[in-house]
Amino acid sequence: TIKCCSEDRTHIRPDADPECMPIMFRREKNFIGNCMEFVRSMPIKDRFDNVKKPREHMNVVTSFLDASPVYGSDHERLEKVKDHTHGYLMNMTLDDYLPSN
Repeated sequence: TIKCCSEDRTHIRPDADPECMPIMFRREKNFIGNCMEFVRSMPIKDRFDNVKKPREHMNVVTSFLDASPVYGSDHERLEKVKDHTHGYLMNMTLDDYLPSN
């Protein structure tokens, strides 16, 4: 992990990586220090190892969407929210919201 701010978050580290672009702000009650870590997106290289410009965000996490708040976390909950007639989720007739229980 690239560190841009000092340990106490009061200033930018003198040895900060060139990719660092920390955000400095007034000291607030709800935040320790006044330096917030921020690092540029990784450069994307073409097949010849040339850096593409401008930089584009590369998603390295996952494309998985957590839909458990809608469909439930288990098969039993899923069966409770399905309408069992057309392959749709149940909804309340007035506002088209999902069931609350």
